[in-house]
Amino acid sequence: MRKRNGGSGQGGPHGVADRTGRLDTLVPLVQDVATGQRPWQAFLDALSAALGRAAIVLVIGDGLTDRAPEVETARIDDRFRLAYIEHFALRDPWVERLTRRPTGSVGFGYETLPRPLLMASRFYTEWMKPQGLAVTPTIHAVVGAARDGTCAFLTAFRCGDGRSLEIEDLALIRDLMPELQQAVAAHRKRNAAGGS
Repeated sequence: MRKRNGGSGQGGPHGVADRTGRLDTLVPLVQDVATGQRPWQAFLDALSAALGRAAIVLVIGDGLTDRAPEVETARIDDRFRLAYIEHFALRDPWVERLTRRPTGSVGFGYETLPRPLLMASRFYTEWMKPQGLAVTPTIHAVVGAARDGTCAFLTAFRCGDGRSLEIEDLALIRDLMPELQQAVAAHRKRNAAGGS
């Protein structure tokens, strides 16, 4: 297992020690996804729990076409997952802006898309709001950018019954980025070879 970012091991309820514990749970799961031993769902469910019951959307596409990407989720009702694939994946107001960010970047949604633009979008009124997903804070990670051949984004939404997403949650996702990138690359390779 790779070395974790250090620290005193102290902090608030979601400090460095807690982040290390969450990494110890999540890294083996995402490594199992990379090797094909577990589905994305196992990792995303655990990530949701680690982020205080956040709703998670992982979008994987080639970034070069208008084809609907693959979408994996946690705590998203299946009808909204299907609506995302059919209607909103190519209209998600964050996606266009995220494609301009460097691979590996992780940030809060309001850093990428101003809140008034989000709230005026069909994505918010027809997809987020009916599910009770909070406008802020959201966390967005660019796992792979289109210029790298794979467009992959991970988004965490605060649910009405979940805790607020915090700076330590950003750090957690940032710490997971190398394994996430390996898992996405392996997933794409298996799919290109005809596997699942």
